[in-house]
Amino acid sequence: MTPQAPSIPCICGDTECRIPYGLCHCGCGEKTTISPRSLSKYNYQKGEPRRFVHGHKVRKYATHLEYVTATRKRTQEKYRQNITARREQDVNKYYLKREELLQQKKERKSWLLPDNRKRAAITAAKRNRKYRDVVLDHYGNKCACCGETEKLFLEIDHVYSDGSEHRKLTNGASIAIWLIRNGFPPGFQILCSNCNQGKQMCGGVCPHVLRSQGWTGQDLKEFLGDKFVPHRHSKS
Repeated sequence: MTPQAPSIPCICGDTECRIPYGLCHCGCGEKTTISPRSLSKYNYQKGEPRRFVHGHKVRKYATHLEYVTATRKRTQEKYRQNITARREQDVNKYYLKREELLQQKKERKSWLLPDNRKRAAITAAKRNRKYRDVVLDHYGNKCACCGETEKLFLEIDHVYSDGSEHRKLTNGASIAIWLIRNGFPPGFQILCSNCNQGKQMCGGVCPHVLRSQGWTGQDLKEFLGDKFVPHRHSKS
């Protein structure tokens, strides 16, 4: 009994495929070319014959619609496999670096600790003080009404008493930073605390200006009414 030659497996990977090795899988019987290189996109392996003769792959299907449908299904299946493998790879990477990621997260949130919050508040106060000094120097560094020069008493004032509307436009930002960013626009001045408070209580005019126009203390009391400080803070 003569031994049979071992059968060569089909390049398509199907164990039940009856098409001879090296022939086109469309059934035409023509020999296919040898692939000079491996190409996973078309299932080419270097040194192995290709499955189809060029242009014969469509003959495997009865209609062009079947060919398009099969190609689409195969592409979608490869996409799902790639997505699944990528997700598994990402999960594995996460669990391998989980401790490192948690440590980085703690470092990013370290500013929430009490000590760091105090340090951040001190830094912000120094920065705001520096911006405030720049604005005071630009607008004269003294009270526009009484001439007070002590910086601890000086404040930035809206000339036309429109501070409420202006703060709505700046969304609560620091007025000193806003003035620097906008090139020190007009409509602002420097007043001391007394003149600023008096201007607010007297409807936009400092009491010093009213007294210079001949107003007396009684006139101011009648003008202010319940807003007059001694009446408001009296215990009697």
